[in-house]
Amino acid sequence: MNSTNEVGIGFHRVDGTAKPELEPFLAIAKFMRRFGSLLRDREREPVVMVIPHSQMFSPRGFAQEATRRCVRAAYYHCGVALQAVSEYALGDYADEAKLIVAPSPGVLTPQCWDALMQRVKRGATVVVSGALETDERLPVQQTESFAVGGKDYLVRFEGEKIQRVEKAEIFTDTRPRSVTSVSVKKVEAGKLIRCSLPLELGDSMEAVVAFYRFAMSYAQVAPRFVATPHTPAVLVLPSVFRDVVLYTFVSEIDRDTTMQVTDLETKTRFAVTVSGGRTALTLLDRRTGKRLASS
Repeated sequence: MNSTNEVGIGFHRVDGTAKPELEPFLAIAKFMRRFGSLLRDREREPVVMVIPHSQMFSPRGFAQEATRRCVRAAYYHCGVALQAVSEYALGDYADEAKLIVAPSPGVLTPQCWDALMQRVKRGATVVVSGALETDERLPVQQTESFAVGGKDYLVRFEGEKIQRVEKAEIFTDTRPRSVTSVSVKKVEAGKLIRCSLPLELGDSMEAVVAFYRFAMSYAQVAPRFVATPHTPAVLVLPSVFRDVVLYTFVSEIDRDTTMQVTDLETKTRFAVTVSGGRTALTLLDRRTGKRLASS
């Protein structure tokens, strides 16, 4: 664009010279022009994140932070991809996800809760962290203890959160009732997993990841790859299509990263080097495991 007010838009500066982002864009366009015809019939992700819009539209809400941390934990640490569905649209959602996560929603519409319970009854695992409007609620302490999978964690809530964020009192079915960090309840064919703390609003990513992995084990959801080294500084995203799987690597670190990746479906092992702050692509044939292309 010729206007200096629009210098941040587009691939060229006002003087006509190309910006640095043009080069990787052209490389990806070339890759897609050659192999785009193979990217057909994409498989949907087995995990759904419920966007807590009721909380998001609240003036005292932390829903944006909760959803960001949920996405970060799932993609970068647990190695699984998410679909995102609004709580207002969950009743119309047609796919049968194995695992449904509602990250620290605080409040959910009755229609959303009914849809979640219908999913549980049909065999899904539903995960809810923090207090809901029907729970006995207490303000969080600045440091809370949390236990899952036989391991203890400390979760801190900083600043205004200790006045505005609440936790649920979740009880076991034992007599006398005892407070627990995590409750697993069987509901017909599925499981309802509750966590007393709104973990996504705390400072411990380690606790969030442990909780999600605990839920993944119940839902029988696992990553389709193993990467060495496994670093949250590089996103590894496999997109699964009918005949191929496209691996996208996105670096958020200032130095190059070399990884050994094993696709668990095809047992194919390949090396990839992702330049600092850049992206790399690898395309595998799902039937033979052959590495069709890299960019």
